[in-house]
Amino acid sequence: VYDSFGREYQKRLGAQGLKVELVNTAGSVDNFRRIIDGKVDVAFAQSGTYQTVNDPEHKVSGLAAIYYEPLWIFTKRDVRIEDKMPYRPDSVAIGPKGSGTEAIAKAIITEQGYDITAPAIVNLASAEARRQLMDGRLDVAFFVISYRDPGIMELLRRKDLRLTSFRRDAAYTRKFRGLTPLRIPEGLLDLKDNIPSENITLLSPSAMLVARDGINPRVVELLLKVAQAVHGPGDLIDPPLKFPTLEGVDVPIDEAAETYLTQGESFLSRNL
Repeated sequence: VYDSFGREYQKRLGAQGLKVELVNTAGSVDNFRRIIDGKVDVAFAQSGTYQTVNDPEHKVSGLAAIYYEPLWIFTKRDVRIEDKMPYRPDSVAIGPKGSGTEAIAKAIITEQGYDITAPAIVNLASAEARRQLMDGRLDVAFFVISYRDPGIMELLRRKDLRLTSFRRDAAYTRKFRGLTPLRIPEGLLDLKDNIPSENITLLSPSAMLVARDGINPRVVELLLKVAQAVHGPGDLIDPPLKFPTLEGVDVPIDEAAETYLTQGESFLSRNL
């Protein structure tokens, strides 16, 4: 998803005279590290993952949250993650090593009292985790991904799997600032096949635009203009006109971004 949005931003910013070079990375945590190391100026990142990197000089600034990235926790039908049951070795997939999925999964697993160094925990990419879950080799799998991903819909249609709904969502979101409760009404994702088959409450990080500290304010405004055009209309999960927003950003806010999102475009930009 980051890749497709990157291309869209590149096209729209190019039309405004701003050259954009896209860089493929390993994901959210890697993106933060690249900003801190001075290798990139702007990146997409997942809320809840900044705390996993070392940024003593505060080189990263947040521009805006731009859409929800739901956390989907699928289990075998007879498994509930809150039951404190023992898991088989290599049966709990928490995403690729160093990924935003891993960061969120480890935080939730730790909060529930599980040992994240236990033999049950395994790092798997989304496609492999999905295969092993459907084959019965996994008991639990964590995914942070858009509802548009066909792999998520494939798992939602499986009768032998359960999507975790968070009954204590208020407690989780108070403990984890980067998460937002996300209500998925029955049938929202597929009315014909009634998916999901009941009302579900997910926990959702937000995808964020982040940048190096001190980035040119004019560039910030151009980025946020594009964000409004791309993400403002909303979709099945993101309400119209909700994004971009400062809500859900758990990185120190860039001053120009805060001004733009609370007061509008600067006088200088309006008159250029």
